[in-house]
Amino acid sequence: MGDAAGADAAATKDFYYGIHVAASSSWGDSACARLCQLVVETNSGLAQQIAENKTDLLDLLPPARLSEPVDDLGLTLPFLAVYHDRPDMLEYLWRRGVDLTACCDPMQYGNPLFYAIQLRRVQLILKLDLLSVSVRDSCDALKTKPIVHARRLNDPHVTQMLEYCLGKEQRAATLVVKHFLRIKYRKIYLRKLGSIPLLLRVMRGMIHRARVRRIKKKKGDIIRRAERKVRRQRKLDSFEDLDSDDESTVEDLDPYGF
Repeated sequence: MGDAAGADAAATKDFYYGIHVAASSSWGDSACARLCQLVVETNSGLAQQIAENKTDLLDLLPPARLSEPVDDLGLTLPFLAVYHDRPDMLEYLWRRGVDLTACCDPMQYGNPLFYAIQLRRVQLILKLDLLSVSVRDSCDALKTKPIVHARRLNDPHVTQMLEYCLGKEQRAATLVVKHFLRIKYRKIYLRKLGSIPLLLRVMRGMIHRARVRRIKKKKGDIIRRAERKVRRQRKLDSFEDLDSDDESTVEDLDPYGF
């Protein structure tokens, strides 16, 4: 009987004023703080790291652990980084080897770019595009393009950011082509510039050979003319005919002196 009376007394004490002492409404003004404390104590702490933009606890985990869900709901760190609008945390996860193109929700439906569009995180769209999550690729399990989701939302800021990212890739491709062409034509210019001394040497050699040929021809004509004079004088001395075949073998000198 004494034990039963003690139990009744304890129950009466627990439900003092009709409220159980363990109920949150019995905590008064500190109810919200105590509830948040319970949530924090039951959570792994990774979500708080993302929300507070800190990496102290994340640095201790292996890269494979960073890609796993952080709670029973199946939420992942990339999703939390998008939800809390933390571009620095996205870059940190990317540097740690987390695949930002993979689905980040429990349903395995959308990747971080999909949720950045749906949550209208404009700056995160640009950040994800810089982190190799291309806006040209599909962002959900239905292979839907990001620009289609942006037009469905009818948000001009999201649409403009996606169009800027699309144009950025086109401008980057144009810049690469221009850089390649500049290198190509510079190599052609340097090759031609290096061949100029060789061409000049070849041209000087050709001019020199032509000059030597003209000098040799002129000397040969002079020698043949002198020999013809000697033969002519000999024929005159011996009263022979001057119209012989050997006279036509000597060509006159070039009237221009070459």
